[in-house]
Amino acid sequence: MIDYFVTNAEGYIVKKGQCQERNLQAQATEEGERSFKGKANADTQRLINGALQELDHPLSQTAERRSVELRLRRDSLLSQSDWTQTNDSPLSADDQLKYRTYRQALRDITSHANWPNLKNTDWPKLES
Repeated sequence: MIDYFVTNAEGYIVKKGQCQERNLQAQATEEGERSFKGKANADTQRLINGALQELDHPLSQTAERRSVELRLRRDSLLSQSDWTQTNDSPLSADDQLKYRTYRQALRDITSHANWPNLKNTDWPKLES
């Protein structure tokens, strides 16, 4: 078993743990993520220009860290529904419009009055 950490496209550490070395690359599951062998502290370090750098201030409870985590969640939800907007989508025009409205609400989530202190009820829901 090896220690690993995963960064997002901005270099923030989004995941860490242990895995078998042959499974290292599989730990990066979202677009823009990269897996690395070693230990890292998500609260105090960031990958900058290929090297772990100490941050001037911890991120764990900052609005910046919450914003990063919420954007990752939003991006994942958008990615999961990309297929609904393709020309060959099996959805009806009405269902595609529902997804389009939902996806726009996801994009607008950063303008929500509670941002970045969202509650689960603040997240958009797909209309049935």
